[in-house]
Amino acid sequence: MIGLDLLLLKEFIINFSIQFGLVILTLFIATKGRRFITQFNPNMAHHQKNRAVIVSTIGYYTSIAIIILSAVSGVSLGYFYDIVSTLSILLLGFLFLALNRWFINLLYLNEFNPKHELERENIAFALFQSGGFLATSIIFYHSFAGFEFNLGLLFVGSTYFILTQLLLLIFVKIFILKTPYDDILEIQRSNLAVAIEFFSLFLALSILFGNVAEAVLDIDLTSIATLLIYFTISSIFLIYVPTLITSLITSGDGEIDRAIADGNIVVAVKGGAVKVIIAIVVVSTMSLSIVIS
Repeated sequence: MIGLDLLLLKEFIINFSIQFGLVILTLFIATKGRRFITQFNPNMAHHQKNRAVIVSTIGYYTSIAIIILSAVSGVSLGYFYDIVSTLSILLLGFLFLALNRWFINLLYLNEFNPKHELERENIAFALFQSGGFLATSIIFYHSFAGFEFNLGLLFVGSTYFILTQLLLLIFVKIFILKTPYDDILEIQRSNLAVAIEFFSLFLALSILFGNVAEAVLDIDLTSIATLLIYFTISSIFLIYVPTLITSLITSGDGEIDRAIADGNIVVAVKGGAVKVIIAIVVVSTMSLSIVIS
C-alpha cells in the first residue's frame, strides 16, 4: 500500500514556496538592476531587436541564474535561516557583478563608452561583457554554493572570490600584452573573432579559479599559495599551449594571432574550445590535495 506523508508534503510545499518566491524576487531585482550592471537601458522600443543587447541580456541573465543556483544550493536549516542565507548570497552576487563591471571598465574599457557600443550594436563588445559576467558568476558559484552560510563563510568566500577575480583580470591583462594586435581596439571595431577569444578565456579561467575557490575553507598561506600556483599554471597553459594546439588542428589559416586579428571566426572558435578543454583537463588531473590537506 502506498501512503501519503502529509507532513512531508507540507514541508515540501512550504520550502518550495519560499525558494520560488525568493527566485521571483531575485529576477525582479535583476530586471530592475540590469540597466546599472550592463550600463544600458534595454526598455527603449527601438533597441528591442538590437543583437548586441540580446547577447548582453543572455549573458547577464545566465549569470543571474548561476548566482541563484548558488544561493538555493545546500541543506535547509529552517525557514528563517534559508530566507536570510539566500537573500544574503543573492545580494552579494549582484554586488560582485557590479564590481566585475567596474573592474573591467577601469582596466580595459576606459577608452570608449560601453553604452555607446551596445547602442551601435557592437556584438563583439556584448560578447566580451557577457564573458566577464559569466566568469564572475561561475567563480561565485564555486565560492558559495552548498556551504552552510555564516559570517566565517562570508569572509572566506568573499576573500577568495575577490582574489580569484583580481587574478582573472590580471591574467586577461597579461594575455592582452601577449597578443601582437590591440585587443580592445579590435573589440571596438566589432571583431567577433577577438571577442570569442576573450569569451573563451574568461570561461576557461573561471573553471580553473573556481576549482580553487571551492576547495579552500580557510585563509592561510598554503591556500593562497595554491591559488598562485594555479594562476601560474593557467598562465603557461592558456597563453602558449592553445596557440600551439590550434595551429595543429587549423590548416591554411597562417599564424593564429594574425588569423584572429583578421576576424577569422573559425580559428577563434577552435582556439576557444582548446582553452576550455585545457582548463577542464587541468582541473580534472591536478588534485588540489597535493597542497591543500
